[in-house]
Amino acid sequence: MFLDLEGVDNARDLGGIRTRDGRAVIPGWLVRSGLLADATPADARFLIEEMGLRTVIDLRNTDEASARPDPHALFAGVEFHHIPILDTSQFGVTHEGGKLRGAWGLIRKVKKHPELIMMETYERMVLDEESRRGFRRFFDVLLEAKGCVLWHCSSGKDRAGVATALVLSALGVGPDAIMEDYLLTNGHTGTRSQGVRDTLAAYHLEKRLEGSIRVLTSADERFLGAALDAMARECGSIDGYLEQALGIDASQRAALARYCG
Repeated sequence: MFLDLEGVDNARDLGGIRTRDGRAVIPGWLVRSGLLADATPADARFLIEEMGLRTVIDLRNTDEASARPDPHALFAGVEFHHIPILDTSQFGVTHEGGKLRGAWGLIRKVKKHPELIMMETYERMVLDEESRRGFRRFFDVLLEAKGCVLWHCSSGKDRAGVATALVLSALGVGPDAIMEDYLLTNGHTGTRSQGVRDTLAAYHLEKRLEGSIRVLTSADERFLGAALDAMARECGSIDGYLEQALGIDASQRAALARYCG
């Protein structure tokens, strides 16, 4: 269920997603979103008072988190964790500090093969050792959290999307439902997409890269599929990845089951 927030893109409660054995994620416990930096006081009140938010996990890299920090002051009583996952900006086009990240060689690559950049990004996200440590910490927070947990990156699509796929798989959700949730992002990342366009416009590149922008800012089955394929190659399956790469064993999956009913 999408949450109608004023300053937060792509926010949704995972409640209601069904597992393979007929259970469902309990509403009000697990929330994914885009950037929190523009959250309004009304957004914070809703998340705290209506959703019971108690924990926020920021998956962005250090530069992103420093440039657009989470508004801690709005979220009194909420525990914040900064857990960086792979810096996806090194493969794509981002808007940070008013600058276009990357050289002209990257721009040419973005124009010709944006989908390959994103597929490589997703693959690196699950194979990179720092990212694996980050995802392990992410699960540690979920296991210890009391109340609603929200995790976010910049658009709530890539890093938050892979994190969500891992959580749903750990809860016993099947691959079709995981992909369905991932693709729901399309149509709910307008602010992020516009930020990329504004940056490119400053360099007179917006029209030249319009098609690439659509690819970079969309949720595409091929992108998450690249991450899932990489997990399967390394560990046999996403379940194997959870156990072998992240150390999520049967007892911890049983503990996570409190998020389902």
